[in-house]
Amino acid sequence: MNAKPLLVPALAATLAAGCGFDDPTPSVAHLRLQGDAGAQVTVIYSTTFIAAIDEVGVTQVQVFGHTEETLTLPVDLTIDIVENHQVFFQVVPAVAEKVSVQARVDIDGRVQVDDAGDIFAVDPWRFVYVFNRPTTRTIEIVL
Repeated sequence: MNAKPLLVPALAATLAAGCGFDDPTPSVAHLRLQGDAGAQVTVIYSTTFIAAIDEVGVTQVQVFGHTEETLTLPVDLTIDIVENHQVFFQVVPAVAEKVSVQARVDIDGRVQVDDAGDIFAVDPWRFVYVFNRPTTRTIEIVL
């Protein structure tokens, strides 16, 4: 009698149960914007897009659906990314030509970016996160 066929599934089940495997796929993106209290920004965010780095190192993003909100600083926004494991943010001043902000993005509590500076109406602040794929800080929207 050959015991190997029975041993392999039993061993695999034992190892899986005892190893305490943590699922590394992300589930929550958190955007925090701080700056002049009362300043307004327009935040566009999406989890349905395609992103790829082109030959000159620019992350090209084609967005298929998005949410747009005009919010007052400080902003504390949490996005569920369980389904697509990715998120795109764009922030522009809502009323003024520029706004000074401290922007921080966490994915499942891990800091991905912590920036500070001016955001201009003609030059939005953008951030893209895609699980297990590289991106760059230079981001362009593809129509």
